[in-house]
Amino acid sequence: MQLIRPVIEGKAKSFEITDDATDKYNEWLQGRLQSSVWTDCVSYYQAGRDSKTRIIATFPGPISLFWWFCRNPKWELFRGVGAEAWSRERKQRKLKKWTLGVLLLGIALGMRWRNVIERISKIV
Repeated sequence: MQLIRPVIEGKAKSFEITDDATDKYNEWLQGRLQSSVWTDCVSYYQAGRDSKTRIIATFPGPISLFWWFCRNPKWELFRGVGAEAWSRERKQRKLKKWTLGVLLLGIALGMRWRNVIERISKIV
């Protein structure tokens, strides 16, 4: 939904996964599947129905791991098409979030130092 929402709202035309991201995922996938049961049989899970070819039709783990991978897009792995306005808006939201975090941290530290100074002044 996070990938499709900007498209539905008209803020982007589409998102494309980068070739580098696809290559890295496929390397991870094949490495993980090498020690699985799928390498011991010849089936439609393999590209050439040959035990020496890539396994293409299964995820190497529990559905909870798949959910974990899919819960938040890693935006650096995608290229937005017609998404310049959305990208600026996203950067502004991120900047506001960080600014608020730094401000709240500053207030908390300031209050803590104020308490420390008050305690020291009572002792002296």
